[in-house]
Amino acid sequence: MNVSPRALRTLETVHKFQQKDLPGCLADFKSLLNVLLVLQDYVVKSKIRLAPHKVYIDTFITKFALHCFSLIYNLNGVKIQCKEIGLDAKIFDLPSLHVLVRAQMETLLMAEFIYFLPTSESELEFRYKNWIYAGLLRRRDIYNAGGPMVPQPCKDIADSDKKALADLKRYLIESPFFNRYSTRQQKEIINKGQERLFNSWESLMVQANINRKISSSLYTLTSSSAHSTGLSIILLKESKLGFNEKSRTANLFVNISTMLLATFIMELKKNLKAVEIKYNTLSVDVTDRIEIYAGMLAKKK
Repeated sequence: MNVSPRALRTLETVHKFQQKDLPGCLADFKSLLNVLLVLQDYVVKSKIRLAPHKVYIDTFITKFALHCFSLIYNLNGVKIQCKEIGLDAKIFDLPSLHVLVRAQMETLLMAEFIYFLPTSESELEFRYKNWIYAGLLRRRDIYNAGGPMVPQPCKDIADSDKKALADLKRYLIESPFFNRYSTRQQKEIINKGQERLFNSWESLMVQANINRKISSSLYTLTSSSAHSTGLSIILLKESKLGFNEKSRTANLFVNISTMLLATFIMELKKNLKAVEIKYNTLSVDVTDRIEIYAGMLAKKK
């Protein structure tokens, strides 16, 4: 029986996970992370210019990549030492793994909401400017809370933000998309900021076509560590933190992170011409692996 190279790569990928092959799974993760950085570099250097409301996609990629590098550091084992009590150990930092995967997921979902899910350029621009407006409101409130303790450079930033906030507020109020929201919602957008425009994270997972059996339970689990819920303490108490390349938890998280990374790459390819051009120069072996991992996270049709 003839088996296609794609089918063989799929079997190999599944086998690595089932065998808890942490070095093998990490090798795939690092390979895909390198692809993300190559694509980012091509976008930055490309002559295909991005519209002003798309320039932050580069920073989204940087944020996502930083979470990936932190995950690699953790999955290679974190050293904890204390000479006074004779402690010298190498562990998996489980709570940080949870927080990092959650940050990865939220970065992907916000990129989806702002850049990949809008059905028109004008809707994309509205979501982008609303997101920036909400962010500047947060910064203003932080600086205002600091009062006289706020250093001069921060005061200068706050002063420059005032004009930007006024301009963005005017744009939002005048946009036809603003009228989609109730009077109460409009007041919240303007006075408090609403980055996701009243969408829950679960709603964004559905809109992004992510498999809810994976994403919903994963988000609940990872959020437990971010918020120090009872579940996070129970899990930490029950966990074996010692470094072990056959760790089921470590292998699970590196595979989920690789799925998120592959999904991000596929969304960039679908929505940015420069990424598509560079992606199409990659080897079949690499693109197959990206599409295999992304397919694991996608909702089944």
